[in-house]
Amino acid sequence: MANHKSSIKRIRQEETRRLRNRYYGKTMRNAVRKLRSTTDKAEATAMYPGIVKMVDKLAKTNVIHKNKANNLKYNRLYIILEAGLFSSAFYAFNYPVGFIFNSSFFTLHSSLTQIFSLYLLCYYN
Repeated sequence: MANHKSSIKRIRQEETRRLRNRYYGKTMRNAVRKLRSTTDKAEATAMYPGIVKMVDKLAKTNVIHKNKANNLKYNRLYIILEAGLFSSAFYAFNYPVGFIFNSSFFTLHSSLTQIFSLYLLCYYN
């Protein structure tokens, strides 16, 4: 048992943070699981930006590692693209005015281009 007031307070705070992190981590996992199991194009399109936002917030607060967040975002998007849930019209480049990108990056692979464009659409629209 801790002997100092500050140690007792730290233990209380750590327990609160641990429970909060577990709750948000579980909520994120359930949302990702729900996105993966969906077969409706409109529902998946609506869910993806919210999941990206949730995963990024958890990575920013160190609930999950930033690389895990990037892997989750990429893998869920890749699964959706492979399943053909998004139409080709969804991949239109709607970049904000003044957004400059390196065209040599987009020569890697067409699916990577689609993934990157969808990722940008989620952030800039």
